[in-house]
Amino acid sequence: TTSFVAKGFEIDLTGNLTPSWRVALNVGKQETVQSDTAPVLTVLANTIRENLISSGLGLLADSAERGEPATSLDRFNTNVMVPLTSELARDNTVSLEQRKWRANALTNYDFQEGFLKGAGIGAALRWQDKVATGYPLLSADENGIRLPDLNNAFFGPTEFNGDLWISYSRDLNRKIRWKVQLNARNLLGRGGYIPVITNPDGKVAVVRNPNPTEVFLSNTFKF
Repeated sequence: TTSFVAKGFEIDLTGNLTPSWRVALNVGKQETVQSDTAPVLTVLANTIRENLISSGLGLLADSAERGEPATSLDRFNTNVMVPLTSELARDNTVSLEQRKWRANALTNYDFQEGFLKGAGIGAALRWQDKVATGYPLLSADENGIRLPDLNNAFFGPTEFNGDLWISYSRDLNRKIRWKVQLNARNLLGRGGYIPVITNPDGKVAVVRNPNPTEVFLSNTFKF
C-alpha cells in the first residue's frame, strides 16, 4: 500500500469579448507526494534478507545445475529488494511522472449578420508539461542495491495539440434549430513516437503513438 497526497489549483476564465466572440482559458497545476509505502512488506522483506544472511543460505548458489555464479541473496536482492527500495526512495518526494502544468484555450466566433450570418468558426489549443519517463541509477549502496536518481530524471517532451471547427446553424421552424459542424481534432500536434518509459541507461524502452487527427461531421437539433 502507498499513500498519496495531491495538491494544486485550477483556474477557469470564460467570457464574451463581443456578443459574437466567446473565449475560454483553463490553467491547472498539480503535484502528488507519495508516502508510507509498503510498511508491512518492508518489514517482511528485511526480515527475510537478514535470515538469508545470518543462516548462510544466502551464500548458496542460485542454481547449482546451471553453474551460475549468482547466489540466493543476489536473486532476492534483484527480485525483491531493488524494486522495493526504489519505491521507498520515492517517499516524501514530488512525483515527476505526473504532468505538473496544463493549459487549455478555446475561442469561437458566430457571425450574426451579413452573408455569413449563421456561420461560425472556432479553435482550441491544449498544452501539457513534460513528464518523467525514467531515471538513471546511482552507485550501489552498502547492500549492493542501486537506487534511481530522482534528481536527474529522463523527461518526455511537452505535448501540444490543436483543434479547428466550422459550423452553420439556422431555425428550421419556430421550435427547432439545426446546427451542422465540421470538426478537425488534433489538426495541430506532435508527430512521431512519444517516449513513455526510458531505461536507466537513457535508451527509450516504450513509446506510444501521438493522438491521431480526426475529422468528423456532427448535426445538432435544439427543440
